[in-house]
Amino acid sequence: MSTKLAFLFASSLLLVIIPTAPPTYGEVAPAPLWQPADGTAPKSAPPAATPAPRKHRTPAKRDAAAATKSTDALEAEVFGNEANPTVRRPPADDDRDETDGRARTRATGNLPAVVAPHTVAFALGTAVMSRSFHFNAPLQGDAGAPRAGIAATLEAFPLLSLDNVRLGRIGVGASLETEIGNAGIGQPDNGTLIYPFTETRWGFDLRYAIPIGGRFLLLPRLGYGHVSYDLERRNQPAPSLCATTSTQVCLPDVQLSHLIVALDARLALTPSVGLSLALAYLPGFGLGNGAGQLGSESDAAVQGMSGTLAANWQLLDWLALRASLPLTHYSYSFNRRPLAYTSASETYYGLVVGATVFAR
Repeated sequence: MSTKLAFLFASSLLLVIIPTAPPTYGEVAPAPLWQPADGTAPKSAPPAATPAPRKHRTPAKRDAAAATKSTDALEAEVFGNEANPTVRRPPADDDRDETDGRARTRATGNLPAVVAPHTVAFALGTAVMSRSFHFNAPLQGDAGAPRAGIAATLEAFPLLSLDNVRLGRIGVGASLETEIGNAGIGQPDNGTLIYPFTETRWGFDLRYAIPIGGRFLLLPRLGYGHVSYDLERRNQPAPSLCATTSTQVCLPDVQLSHLIVALDARLALTPSVGLSLALAYLPGFGLGNGAGQLGSESDAAVQGMSGTLAANWQLLDWLALRASLPLTHYSYSFNRRPLAYTSASETYYGLVVGATVFAR
């Protein structure tokens, strides 16, 4: 028994003095001291994987990384794999104005507004006009004093905002001029026999704007016009019965239709001051032949011409002052023979002062 106790005591003492070494991680196990029976090389255990060191970013680095992150990445984080949403909005007024402005610029060639065509331009003025009418025979004529009236013109280019420049330059125009007055002739009793009258000229046309350079515009026109002189007297006699010695007012009435073949030229002297010259050829047809009218005794070949010199001074984007000197002349050649007269002439001339209102 004593021998067994001594052996146990010695074994316990060795365990206390030589402790077992703790296992290590990530180290290769020692090769075994024996060889396998088949003579092959012993298999060693694979090395344990070493975890990658973790990098820690400072707050400043995290802010810089967030700032450099693209918008697409942020949307991907928020919406995941969904397609990016498309936001559509109606065009604002400014966008439409810019589009229309570009179309107008192409159609008008960057002309100043004082001479450029507009979507709508309306002019209204006070007119002081005179009329001269004479036969080539000693018959009554008209060399009246200036008569007051009104003059109005309308010009429109409704397709100006289209992208198609050629269509955008197509416009229409209309004009109306009318005056009233009295025609009188002296009587043997020193009195004066007076009849009122009305004279009117109107027309409409199709026109096309042709910008040349940055200040000049040509405007060819083709249309229809009408001129009338109406003496408010019943039972008008024939023109050949109206001798200059007659004590009756028997000026013949006039009703005449004509074509308009015209060309207007507009020049901008400054961005706000412009000049214009309108020339027109007016071949006449359909001369009235009712009782007391100029064509009551014979058909006539009628040729007419007109010219208008005008100046415009633009005060605002939508308003300009206008002054013009119109002149219109008709010549009549009668076909029937014999007559006391073979030709006649009629001329209107005067001054018109007013204002023009523009609209885009």
